[in-house]
Amino acid sequence: MKDLVSIENKLLSVSFSRYGNLYYSGEAVPGAVVAEVVNDTSPELKMDVKMRFSIGPVVARDFWTKERSVMDIDRGPWKLPHEYAVALACCEQKWIEQHAIPKPATDQFITSTAQNSPKAHLSLLKKYLQVVPYLLPTDNPNLVASTIWHTDLHAGNLFVDKGHITSVIDWQEAWAGPLVLQGRHPRLVDFQGDIILKPPPNFKDLEPNEKAHLKKQIASSIILYLYEQQTAKLNPNLNRVLRLKLGRVRCEPISFVSNTWDNDILPLRESLINVERHWHELGFNFACPIHFTQDELQRHAEDGEGWNEVQDFWRAVEGIAARDGWTPHSMYEEAVALFSELREIGLKNMIGKERKDFEAQTRWVESSSQGHNDGNVE
Repeated sequence: MKDLVSIENKLLSVSFSRYGNLYYSGEAVPGAVVAEVVNDTSPELKMDVKMRFSIGPVVARDFWTKERSVMDIDRGPWKLPHEYAVALACCEQKWIEQHAIPKPATDQFITSTAQNSPKAHLSLLKKYLQVVPYLLPTDNPNLVASTIWHTDLHAGNLFVDKGHITSVIDWQEAWAGPLVLQGRHPRLVDFQGDIILKPPPNFKDLEPNEKAHLKKQIASSIILYLYEQQTAKLNPNLNRVLRLKLGRVRCEPISFVSNTWDNDILPLRESLINVERHWHELGFNFACPIHFTQDELQRHAEDGEGWNEVQDFWRAVEGIAARDGWTPHSMYEEAVALFSELREIGLKNMIGKERKDFEAQTRWVESSSQGHNDGNVE
């Protein structure tokens, strides 16, 4: 736990004057500028960074997928954090205007009318651009400091020897971005259940399976509690980000604005509805620049029925499997069993091309099960 907090402390010790990706200064990267450290650190470190590194355009897929790779769009580096938030939407706007092709109305994979309408996407992006200048906090510059961060700290990305973290992998998407958009509880310690730090008085009377479940809950609670205590003590700016009032309401529109055409329009719309709903709680004493009518809210609710079922599913399997497919080694058998059962149910209830496609897409479950039984799990 201390090692994890120490790693984050080291990342927080350096913040930059620009927002973008870090490059070696010897690389001829168009648009790159000298990397300047702006926080309170040693002159020697500032000079070392200045001589060795530059900050240039971001390499995030949001700005490079499909035709975006050859489009004339703003990829940074940026002087101000909200410039990045604006650039995300402008990139999506430009791509949709030039390249979005609606699917035929008969396509069974269309999730909603709005999802298949370039006009609906552009309208929502316009709303986003009306509120995004107000979303990032302005009262504390440390919360939006340009910080290199690892956003996926889980056991699979850590090397441990003799109880200490010796190496961290999976840095390929790391960039110098606003801390408030990146700082989250590491997956290694994150826990969404009720916090229980000690067994209840009737613990001895519980059934064995209840005891086992409660022990896991207590262990997860203690890990999270200790992490938060250490973070508050050693990394106060990260602690402020984690406890920022309505932090998700502020940050989620920026997280969801990219690639809505190929992903989903619904999370962005939901996040903007929340901005309007909590506008005055965010501290603004003037009317929200955007408004959703009752008809729009009703259509949004109808669009969200299937989407909410998907979210409920991932919440239900939390702790067994993450959305990106990662599962703790100790939960591997349980995860394979879960998805094997879901595959069997799907194959029993589907027919024709739908069943054929589903069978091919879920064939990995069988190979995963076989590989584990043969002892080939890494």
